[in-house]
Amino acid sequence: GGMAAVYEAEQLSLGKKVAVKILASELAASTIVIERFFREARAAASVKSPYIVDVYDSGRLDDGRPFIAMELLEGESLYDRMARVRIIDVDTTIKVIVHTARGLVKAHGAGIVHRDLKPENIFIVKNEDGDELAKLLDFGLAKFYAPMKTDEKTARLTREGAVFGTPAYMSPEQVKGQGNVDHRADLWALGCMAYECLIGRPVWNTDQGVAMTFAAIATAPLPIPSKVRPDLPPKFDDWFRKALERDPNKRFQSAKELADSLKEALLGPAAGPAVSFINLSDIDSIEDHSAELALPLYNAAPPGAGPQPSDAAATIKTVSPLAAPVSPPARSPGLSATEMPPTASTPAMATSRLAPWRYAFGISLVIVGVAAAGWVWVKQLKPQVLTPLVQSTATTPTATASGTASSPSGPALDAPKWAPLIAEGQQLFSTGDAAGAQRKFKEALEVGAGATARAYLEQARVASSGTGPCKLVMFSRPRFDTRSSAERPAIAQALSGPVIVWTDDHEQKDHDHAYSVQLDNYGRPSSAPRDVTPEATQAQRVSLLPAAERVAMLYYDTGGREAGVRARWLDAEGRIAGASSSVGAARAGHFWPSFEKSPEGFVVVWQDDRDHEGNDLFFRRLNGELEPKGPEIRLTDYTSPLPSHYPHVRVPSVAVASNAVLIAYKLERDATHLIERMRIPLDSPDLSKGLDEAPPVAGHIKKDKELGDVKLINEDKLPGDAPAIACGTEGCFVAWHGEQGGAHVALVEPAQGKVIWRDNWRTNKSAQKNGGHPALGVGPDGQVMLSWFEKNTVRMAIVTRDGVGKESVVAHVSGEPPRPWIAPAKNKNEWLVAWQDFEGARAEVEAGKVVCAP
Repeated sequence: GGMAAVYEAEQLSLGKKVAVKILASELAASTIVIERFFREARAAASVKSPYIVDVYDSGRLDDGRPFIAMELLEGESLYDRMARVRIIDVDTTIKVIVHTARGLVKAHGAGIVHRDLKPENIFIVKNEDGDELAKLLDFGLAKFYAPMKTDEKTARLTREGAVFGTPAYMSPEQVKGQGNVDHRADLWALGCMAYECLIGRPVWNTDQGVAMTFAAIATAPLPIPSKVRPDLPPKFDDWFRKALERDPNKRFQSAKELADSLKEALLGPAAGPAVSFINLSDIDSIEDHSAELALPLYNAAPPGAGPQPSDAAATIKTVSPLAAPVSPPARSPGLSATEMPPTASTPAMATSRLAPWRYAFGISLVIVGVAAAGWVWVKQLKPQVLTPLVQSTATTPTATASGTASSPSGPALDAPKWAPLIAEGQQLFSTGDAAGAQRKFKEALEVGAGATARAYLEQARVASSGTGPCKLVMFSRPRFDTRSSAERPAIAQALSGPVIVWTDDHEQKDHDHAYSVQLDNYGRPSSAPRDVTPEATQAQRVSLLPAAERVAMLYYDTGGREAGVRARWLDAEGRIAGASSSVGAARAGHFWPSFEKSPEGFVVVWQDDRDHEGNDLFFRRLNGELEPKGPEIRLTDYTSPLPSHYPHVRVPSVAVASNAVLIAYKLERDATHLIERMRIPLDSPDLSKGLDEAPPVAGHIKKDKELGDVKLINEDKLPGDAPAIACGTEGCFVAWHGEQGGAHVALVEPAQGKVIWRDNWRTNKSAQKNGGHPALGVGPDGQVMLSWFEKNTVRMAIVTRDGVGKESVVAHVSGEPPRPWIAPAKNKNEWLVAWQDFEGARAEVEAGKVVCAP
């Protein structure tokens, strides 16, 4: 860190590994800094708790630099956990906050306030039983309530009017430099950390500097956690509001009270000790002196108090052999928060000292300055001071018998006044009353539903006049907030109903995230859109696969610290059910991944230009928990003697059948766009090592390399794009878009990978206005369904070994959208379809359920 370095060392007489923190040499001449450094040792050593790092000794090296010898911790800071996982699960969040609270109860009871709580100062280790334990570090800014001699040196350390701490986690009283900062400032910081654990973003946006952050802490409205993450219970909103009360007297008054209330807010009053780590019995047994700490900081020493040390460092006896010079070995990871990367906030700060006669004037200037900055900033500049918190109104209420609107899972949701009419129309449409549905949609149009009502009317009209064995029986536009475009939806049947996911930038312009909504039987959303990629910078191309009681989600992030191909679990209602994991290409770029279930879990393929010689095809296995199993494997290495003509693999699609991986992809080479098929047995050694990525030997001509068996599918060489592959009981089918118009399908025999037939059944350009872009889905019985666009309609047909069956017109679509997403619904012969529609230049997502005659 900026103040000290931490080394792994050995206590020679005992052979015990310890961590040695040594003050930076350039700071060793400052008596104030040295005092603050030893203050950390004094504070931590005075409190014995398994939740506070142990301090064994302190002193000076032979060259005069101060050191502290402390417990060697192996693990990671909460900051590192947040950077790696981003959103911390509820159980771990409770564990971290409760353990930190336990440490604070002991510290506060000993008259010590930490004053610099932040994720870097919470360290997560494992105890002897393998359970995770959170420990409190870095008491360098701690304030002691035990009276100390107020000489000039001590006064400079903890003077009234000084601002100490890290801005993102500082309480209002710290920001204002008030002298009555007490233990409740630590409780404010705990509230900030709990929010960041569960939401994945800090409470305050620190990007605009310290002054703006201070103004936000002093005056800006608090975010509402459940508006950002709707699956959080409303009681957590209440808990968070109390934890961050600006008046300390209205805040939680002890760490124990805060921890007890957090457990109840997130798990309910009946949770009890069933979750082992939230048993607060040991907190109950600790004498709680928190109430005493709410007194003013600088009370006079009580009568009869003994003499106080003039130098805090003198209270620590130096007897350890570690006082000898320490040869710095390589840094050991996970020693102390001082080695952790900084957060987005600025370092701890202290204002310059004011002469006593200027004290009142200085404090007045601080308060007036912060208030003025807050007023100008909030009222005039109106910048983004909070993490983006745009409350979406994309929530369709359920129409009750009385015609009022209420959420299927709770109270009425914030929605436009015409939402109940749309909801009633959806119910009538799904129950077969097309005429009644159209009347409701027209009523909604008359009261301002605009394009949304027109879309429902058009779909009802097309469904009524549709042809073929398949019919649309449910239609949904899951968003009501249509100020931004929404793109590339995917849909899957989850345990509690269909879940649709799409990408848009309605919360932060030009930063797409993926949002999910669960639909009821009539297509009505059961919640507001939920951000399921809160850690993303630019989430793209979501794919979904249902698996038992969860839904697996795959996407890629084009940049930021979470860049690359990523996967995470959603629960049965489409909410986040686990941390996102990096499954490939952990770098910025466009990867267009695809994944499929396999006997051992999942397989993932993607395109990647990692060698800057054109995109190639890469592969990775995942286990059943979406965790990488083995390394990333290169499957192709296409080359060209001319850099301007490097070949490119595009938009791969993967399937698994007959114990083999089959991949369809587009190969752009020499102005030709070919559709290729690759087949590799799952037990092939090639899938363990991949292609050799060593650079070519000088003088040798680099040649194309491919793993497995690769065959050209579009032998007519008509340009193709965006292939999809799916395997059912009658074989594997590949469908692709004809760039000159139309759609194409081929049957591939999975055991040998042979192409049995190709059907260019949609090559007539005159019949293909806004057509093509086929997609494939596989039902639980192995039936394969084909969906595509033609003449501004969504069409579907069963595909078998005998070819493409009778087609059905099921819905309306505008423009030239990317291929739809098709997946099996809950019952046999039922399908879920999602597609991107256009209203002029703006895109919108739509979905439906289709029932086909057997």
